[in-house]
Amino acid sequence: MNRAGATPKEKNKPLGREFSIFWFGQAISVMGTAFTQYGLPLLVFRLTGSALNLAFGQISIYLPYVLFGLFIGAWTDRMDRKRMLIWVNILRGIIIALVPGLALFGVLNVYWLYLISFLNSVLAVFSSAAQTTVIPSLVDKEQLVTANGRTTLTESIAKVGGPILAGVLISFAPLETIFLVDSISFFVIAVSLLFIRASFNQAHPEGKPPEKNVFREIKEGLDFLRQQRIVLCATILATLANLLMITAATQQITLVKRQFQATDQQVSFMFAASGVGAIIFSFLVNRLPRRWGFGRIAIFSQMIIGILVLILGSAPVFALAPLLSIFISGCNVIFNIQFTSLVQLCVPNRLLGRVSSTILVLAFVAIPVGSLVGGSAIEWSGNVGLIYQISGMLVIIMTASFLFTPLNRPQSFNTAVAKEAPTHFG
Repeated sequence: MNRAGATPKEKNKPLGREFSIFWFGQAISVMGTAFTQYGLPLLVFRLTGSALNLAFGQISIYLPYVLFGLFIGAWTDRMDRKRMLIWVNILRGIIIALVPGLALFGVLNVYWLYLISFLNSVLAVFSSAAQTTVIPSLVDKEQLVTANGRTTLTESIAKVGGPILAGVLISFAPLETIFLVDSISFFVIAVSLLFIRASFNQAHPEGKPPEKNVFREIKEGLDFLRQQRIVLCATILATLANLLMITAATQQITLVKRQFQATDQQVSFMFAASGVGAIIFSFLVNRLPRRWGFGRIAIFSQMIIGILVLILGSAPVFALAPLLSIFISGCNVIFNIQFTSLVQLCVPNRLLGRVSSTILVLAFVAIPVGSLVGGSAIEWSGNVGLIYQISGMLVIIMTASFLFTPLNRPQSFNTAVAKEAPTHFG
């Protein structure tokens, strides 16, 4: 049944016990992750004071997606996803705990941070591929947007509370100690998964056994994505946006530290402002008119981000930075919720891990390049605001070009796309 045919009763049906347990574990985990997302770039900046080192930090985070994403996605579809997620979270908890451990012995440096970020991200690839499959296994298709919106709302609340609490914590404790919160949160989610009875792996159609050749599995995921014109077009949009916008996302600390001489507490406030925007727009996303269609919402949300980043690069006072961050984050939320729901709706569960990983690889392949170019440009020019302005202008021009693609169609969010989705490859 598609959403167009769902009754109000179906749409308002409770999401259920299994989803609630998963949601609880995620809520704890994302709060800890918010500590790390705030603390890691700040720690790199404290150790080096370099925009280029911040760029290398982002490269260490996203490079594993590019190197291993296709293979990990294929393995995810053949593994017991729940068991895999449990072990992945345990290992991530151990790895993140290395930051305060190394600092305790006085041997922590930026190279250790790069290595820890890289290893944590390798595990995060497994987690990202598997977690995309979790929600469709716990709720009905008619509830996907609501469920994804709820998890995004939780992440957004964590993005508000996490940096604020971390900012308070580092006022009387070493910065490295905040990573303990993230470490503990991974163990919490691992335990919470033990209480979920539902399987995260659905049976293959017609009793078809799972493919055992990893390269054929990858090809099947690539073939499926290639046939999904709208999803593929949205993925290309996300890839180009990442290429042009990763500098603005990575160099926020550089911007406010150099342009406004911001304190660590002001930095935490700006990070929290991004979370506020995500919370507000998480509530608003379901109110967007369906007649606009996913494509147009995606295009215009990215175009607005470009405009806001252009303004941010010209901001004369610090007070404008958190305000603009609210709307930039909000537009990102709109794009991400709709995109994630679209993928979950269109892709058969047996292919969801590898297709999701393929999308991540394509979307993230541009991030290391964009990070390196942006960080180098800031160091070369010495003008971080100018680089923000150039990035914003390029995003506006790039996004406008998608008005002439199949993505700019006022079709239904789900029905038109779901109809074109192949369900079997012979």
